[in-house]
Amino acid sequence: SKSDPVFGGVYKLAAIEDEGGTIIPKIKISENIAKITNPHFKKIYRLYDRTEHKAIADVLCLHDEVIDDTKPYEIFDPDYTWKRKTLTDFVAEELMKPIFRHGVCVYDRPDTEAIRAHCRAQLDMQWEEVKRFDNPHNYYVDLYLMYQIMISSNGSISDMRSLMSKHDYKWDSQCEYKVSIVPGKKWILEVRIPLSRMAELKDKKEFMANFTRGRVIKGKKVMSYYVWAPFPRHIPENCGVIKVGKEEADNSLIKFGDFDGKLLQKRFIGDWGHKSNWFAGKVINRDEKVFRTAGGALRMERTTPGSETVCQYIEGLKSKTKYRFSYFVKLENVQTRERGGFCINIRLGGSGAINQVLSFPGPLMTGSNDWVRFEHEFISTPDVGSKHRPYIGLYLRKSTGKVWIDNVKLVEVK
Repeated sequence: SKSDPVFGGVYKLAAIEDEGGTIIPKIKISENIAKITNPHFKKIYRLYDRTEHKAIADVLCLHDEVIDDTKPYEIFDPDYTWKRKTLTDFVAEELMKPIFRHGVCVYDRPDTEAIRAHCRAQLDMQWEEVKRFDNPHNYYVDLYLMYQIMISSNGSISDMRSLMSKHDYKWDSQCEYKVSIVPGKKWILEVRIPLSRMAELKDKKEFMANFTRGRVIKGKKVMSYYVWAPFPRHIPENCGVIKVGKEEADNSLIKFGDFDGKLLQKRFIGDWGHKSNWFAGKVINRDEKVFRTAGGALRMERTTPGSETVCQYIEGLKSKTKYRFSYFVKLENVQTRERGGFCINIRLGGSGAINQVLSFPGPLMTGSNDWVRFEHEFISTPDVGSKHRPYIGLYLRKSTGKVWIDNVKLVEVK
């Protein structure tokens, strides 16, 4: 640019050669993970789908490594190393070309037309999902494998397996499903899918998943198509996780943290006789249309400036113990003129003056934001519960607007 006409470049030491001719790899260590270098002399292969002639992945190899594209080859994502894929029907092409050797130019420089033709050919070998300007896919290892199952309220089903742009409509999920309808209110879907029908998930203990919903009543669309995830784009890291195996025990000291208990006398969420029900001063609101987990969330709402409070007593809280506290929260137009907003307090109930009230997430929250998850860790005081029963309080203070809270958990860190 005009303001900075010098192009900066930095050489990083990758290896050294000792007096005996042995190559010794070297690595740069940095507190910034992105600046840590890959040691040794390297070269790059690009792998192409043999049928579609589209690029699948770029592989960084040692300088003397050879990829045999006649044999299966496993690749993995450098950032998400648990993502792995075994390729079988592919072509491997070495990308790097020598320009100088021992001070002598060994490269035949192509003319401009040849360079342009090569560039166009390489672009044609990229998938449309990568080249598009609107939400382009990154060049991942296995992001493009997708199983899709669509089921309507009348019980019809459509399923598909997709790898990049290759859609397999003959794939049969063999899923078992049941639809039940509550007239005028909602419909419920239960699904069971055999893992044996998803070969790429074999032996995996967990995998990413997302759920979407559209709603139509008497031919009129009343609900936009949306995803049950904190972000609208179909990026696996932003979706939920399905875990294979027995359901993990719920060790949270916060009970009914998904707000899935009974609504009692309009002021409580929980169960009759339970020691740790949620309770409010006036009316407690459970929203079954806007939620993060288990079909419902707590909604706190003010149309005129004021405050709302929902609390729960915490049973079993130990002294001098490390805990992890987490929750999801969503805000819509929360406004205040008196330093108000939304916050959560955990009151430990001790007689001391220090750290008896823990406030999360810190500054009071205002404005609007989509679902976001917070997680905090703390160590309880030595005198927990010596003065009064510990409890958690959810507060919308001196504000107007709406707040949704869901999936509240408090677990001991062992």
